[in-house]
Amino acid sequence: MGLSAGAFESLELRGVGRSFGGREALADLDLTIRAGEFIALLGPSGCGKSTALNSLAGLLPLTHGSIWIDGERIDVLPSEKRDFGMVFQNYALFPHMSVAKNIAFGLQMRRLPRAETQRRVAEALALVKLEEHAKKLPGQLSGGQQQRVAIARAVVIEPRLVLMDEPSRPCTSRTTRRRRSRSPTVSSCCATAACSRSAPPSSCTTTPRTGMWPTSWATAT
Repeated sequence: MGLSAGAFESLELRGVGRSFGGREALADLDLTIRAGEFIALLGPSGCGKSTALNSLAGLLPLTHGSIWIDGERIDVLPSEKRDFGMVFQNYALFPHMSVAKNIAFGLQMRRLPRAETQRRVAEALALVKLEEHAKKLPGQLSGGQQQRVAIARAVVIEPRLVLMDEPSRPCTSRTTRRRRSRSPTVSSCCATAACSRSAPPSSCTTTPRTGMWPTSWATAT
């Protein structure tokens, strides 16, 4: 499945921060994501990885700082205008909708023609190897299968950036490798709790890894 819509040269977070009730959850994050890069945000639980992704997606307003794509400021735009896909840590699937309808939801909100919606959904199902589960409800799937539905729903809209909050934890390594190899045009940013439990929140770091996924993704793990 080719993800090519809304390509960009670079995305910049400049001094991005977010506070809750006067307490800083994220402070002075500077980060540049270039087209085709995979970015991992590494740090212990509570250091602000998920907050960074949600702020980038537009789900949380910034307390300070700004976000730019190719010289255009986007943190002033609502989330639906940023053209990003998001995979949530808790899946966030609609329990009353089938797998296929969950994947199609974003396309229907964009009022795509039915034939185009069906084509993209079929491609997304094939990408995550869930064709035979298309008519099932999320509650009839395993945790790993539910996460694959969430990933398919994020990429089917053909976003210019995919944000992923711990996307591979319930998936097998084989599934992860297949997903990476078949998504050739999106950039990524990943957040991963890979530090020791004793590490302070300030130890949260960003590690760019070019070429791991040949697309632009943003992930929190």
